[in-house]
Amino acid sequence: MADREIKQWITMNGQHIPIYEGESKEDAVSRVIAEKNEATKEKQIAKNKEQADKLNGKAYEITEDGKVSDDGSISMEYLHISNKTANYGDKYGQNLEPSGEYMSYIPKGTSHINQPNYTYGKVHFSKPLILEHKSTGANGWKKDLSEMFGGKTKKALSEAIKKKGYDAIVTYEMYKGQRVWSEIVNLNGRKY
Repeated sequence: MADREIKQWITMNGQHIPIYEGESKEDAVSRVIAEKNEATKEKQIAKNKEQADKLNGKAYEITEDGKVSDDGSISMEYLHISNKTANYGDKYGQNLEPSGEYMSYIPKGTSHINQPNYTYGKVHFSKPLILEHKSTGANGWKKDLSEMFGGKTKKALSEAIKKKGYDAIVTYEMYKGQRVWSEIVNLNGRKY
């Protein structure tokens, strides 16, 4: 817009806004609001990414089999329940969540429940993306993750995460002063 001629200025909330030739007052205000929203969104995405990058590769005491190694990898026992979940839309962030195999961390030595839809095993994640769980709701980790990857959701979100080299999303919560694994999404971990 620098090459366009300013026809007048208006002041709104203490900010001086130029109105360019061929632009209405409403257009100028809309332009400034859109620029602010975009800048705010970009700052939040950068903040979320910075926070996630700080978490990745740090060792958290869970149990020996769920501990993050010095290279950032994790090996753990897991439970995957193959029931189809009901669709609640945005109530639980299902409209934002990445595609993948959802599983729970099971500390070594935990008793297994014999159910036809329960699968137990061991998995190794070479490069998991570690995020704070916050909540299962629409403003929890799924929203943070989607924003980190430009608003992508579902399969497109999972593909973008994999392109960055991550093979899982591992979320944690604080419990009695310790980090504990919460929701886990296997994107390309190695089961053994």
